[in-house]
Amino acid sequence: MVRVLVVSANDLYGRGIAALVRTKPGFQVVGYEPDLDGAIDAIQQLRPEAIVLIQAPYPLSEAMEWAARALSAGADRVVWLNPNDHTLRIIEHEQRIARRVEDLFTAMSPGWQQCAQ
Repeated sequence: MVRVLVVSANDLYGRGIAALVRTKPGFQVVGYEPDLDGAIDAIQQLRPEAIVLIQAPYPLSEAMEWAARALSAGADRVVWLNPNDHTLRIIEHEQRIARRVEDLFTAMSPGWQQCAQ
């Protein structure tokens, strides 16, 4: 079971992605955080394997800096979903970009490197 924390300042996007993740066998949403600082605390407490960070309103530089903090706090990987350009970035110790909805689940799973580039 892959434990997932959803982080989004946009409640509609965040709760929607959380609901989508709950429908997929093998994935468990362990929390939802509306702000980045609260999410770091949640990572330390809940120990999720994957973080889904919904882009709005975070600029790329802030999201990348936060992803580094999330990895340092104990997350295995951050999946940064950008609804504006329909991409997601998988951040572990490197970054990859994917464009298909199915890639969201691949990105949260062990072996995410198989995700389309």
